[in-house]
Amino acid sequence: MVVREIVDLYDRYQSARAVAKQLNAVGRRTKRVTAKNGNVSGGKKWAKDAVLRVLKNGVYAGFMPYGDELHEAEHEAIIDREKFKRIGAALDRKQKSGRRYGNNPEYLLRGILRCGNCDSAMTPASTRKKGKVYRYYRCVQRDKRGAKECDVRQIPASAIEDFVVDRIRNESIGGALSKQIVKSLETSVENKRQELKIERGELPKQIAKLSDEGRRLVDKVASMNGTAAKLMENRINEVGEQLGQAESRLRQVEWSLMELDRAEAEGKWLAESVEKFDTVWETMTPMNRVRLVSILVKSVTMNEKEDTVTAVLTDLFADEDQHEGNDPPERFPANTAVETTV
Repeated sequence: MVVREIVDLYDRYQSARAVAKQLNAVGRRTKRVTAKNGNVSGGKKWAKDAVLRVLKNGVYAGFMPYGDELHEAEHEAIIDREKFKRIGAALDRKQKSGRRYGNNPEYLLRGILRCGNCDSAMTPASTRKKGKVYRYYRCVQRDKRGAKECDVRQIPASAIEDFVVDRIRNESIGGALSKQIVKSLETSVENKRQELKIERGELPKQIAKLSDEGRRLVDKVASMNGTAAKLMENRINEVGEQLGQAESRLRQVEWSLMELDRAEAEGKWLAESVEKFDTVWETMTPMNRVRLVSILVKSVTMNEKEDTVTAVLTDLFADEDQHEGNDPPERFPANTAVETTV
């Protein structure tokens, strides 16, 4: 079946365009559909958008869409649900990264780096000289209002980025950080999952009880009149409102359980990346590098006048009793990371 083939190919290549290329190479075509009026659609070569529509279609995994949510369906899944969830999480990450980082994910510190002189953001920029591209970050305040407002010079991107990567590398040595991520993930996700599963087990009972009461009230009100009928109608409205709330909450719980699966997949990816940082960093795509840095690094401040760089790592374990998360941010001489401005 082509749907299963698409899922397996994406799980392998992590690229919708690559999947389309593979399908077309072996002569696969999109489904051919003939409308009632005789018009024929489909039967064409696969394209990226067509592949993505298949990958995002929860019906194939045994779900039914309800607005933006997916719920359990009665039909049998034709693709593995774990794969569907894992691929869905990967597609969501790509979509979010694309919105945040635009078409150029090469800048690791976009949205993280700040000017130590005026506390404004430092935005990526580049220039080309003799066929070579020079990347750097520059102060937004200076860009908008000139050197009178902030006289900080532009900073070479590779220098400050290498400094931050070295900080992450140092934190990953020994495996302690990776183990903490796994421990925190297992505790937080499992506790929340158990709470949601208990609630999911109780809600159908509550819905059935309210539905039964509503039916009985409707049967009774037909034989009433006057004040008694009015009171009964009010109670029917109350039951209907409670029933709607319970059904809505059940949908929310189902969605939250799916989101936990996605969060768990993201956490496992993070832990594995940190554990094998030296190995995986060199082979990561630019977008995944940005993704990893954005999770682990809260902020980086470059203070040119004081000649320091302040790096603040994200406190992933703020709720852990044994985590010493109150240490001040580390400050380093700027010349350890920053070279002469191009």
